[in-house]
Amino acid sequence: MSLRLDIGVVCDIGGADPQKGNEDTYFIYLPAHAIGVIDGMGGPGDGRLAADMVSTAFQGLMHIEEPDESILAAAVRDANSRVLRANKTARRKPGNRMGAVGTIAWIDVRTGTTLIAQVGDSRAYVHSDGSIEQKTVDQTPLAGMNEAQRMCHPHKHHIQYAFGLKEQLPADYYQISLTPGDTLLLCSDGLTDYVGSTTLIRILDMDVSAQKIAYELLKEALRCGTCDNVTAIVVKVLPDKSLAGAGQTLCPV
Repeated sequence: MSLRLDIGVVCDIGGADPQKGNEDTYFIYLPAHAIGVIDGMGGPGDGRLAADMVSTAFQGLMHIEEPDESILAAAVRDANSRVLRANKTARRKPGNRMGAVGTIAWIDVRTGTTLIAQVGDSRAYVHSDGSIEQKTVDQTPLAGMNEAQRMCHPHKHHIQYAFGLKEQLPADYYQISLTPGDTLLLCSDGLTDYVGSTTLIRILDMDVSAQKIAYELLKEALRCGTCDNVTAIVVKVLPDKSLAGAGQTLCPV
């Protein structure tokens, strides 16, 4: 039987400088159930432009309902090429190029098998039975450091790879399995740099809609003083009795 999903999303300027604007974007492509959180870099206008280029590159997944890692990897390469080509056309020198990081998940609602592609430090988590597990590893020099140490480190925002900076992009790929009762969270660092795992668990434990959870995550990031844009996609895998109709997906967009 197909999974029944409830999807919620927030994409907010957060505590960032209003002149810089919101450089984050996201996508939810149905019926493929391909979702992504993209965090642009490059300053006013450029960061959002790069993020939008990356998001557009994954539109080709929209009607492919059987996730395939080779197709996902091809979309990652296409996204990198689009932003890199724009940088070269504008004759931006290395060190002054726009770019983006992001995490993309492609869910097979028939089986729960989910492919994840990650570039940079946006994250994927799975919440289940009152606990949370980070399913991606940040592409930063601080990967593996505990969160308390990482947050105090002067290089906590340094990333190793991003879309659009170099010809070769060593993205990381993961495969996970989702089952009823799980919640998948994709988010930008504007959330996870300020909201710790204990609080994430408390919010994801709430017996409310995915959209309500997404709003609560944003509220908590703002309460904790985030200085960045905040984007989060919440995917609740509902128990069989929660929705009538096999494979039904609730989505706000």
